[in-house]
Amino acid sequence: MPEEEWISANAIIDPEEKGMRIHFQKMDTTKLGKIDSIDINASGGLRVPLAEAKGQGGKEVELLVGIRAKKDHELEDKWEYCVIMLDPEGNEFCVQ
Repeated sequence: MPEEEWISANAIIDPEEKGMRIHFQKMDTTKLGKIDSIDINASGGLRVPLAEAKGQGGKEVELLVGIRAKKDHELEDKWEYCVIMLDPEGNEFCVQ
C-alpha cells in the first residue's frame, strides 16, 4: 500500500462484542526491522473497572507467555492497565 494511503490506526472488532479487539497503530518512531505497534484489548477497555481489566488482561498475558511471548513491563494509571509484551522476534505489542 502506498504511504499516502496509510492511516494512523485500525482495529479488528468482534461484531458481537464478545471477543477481544485487536488494534493496529502507526507509530511516530521507527525501529529498524521492527513492525509498528499491535495492541490487543482483552479487558473490555475503559468501560470495565480497573481491577477487573487487570484480571482479564492478565489471563491473556499468561496465554501469550505460554506461546513464547515475553512480558516486558506493565503500565498503570487510574484509568488504564497495559502490559507491554515482546513477540519471539522482539516486536513490542500491548495487551490491555
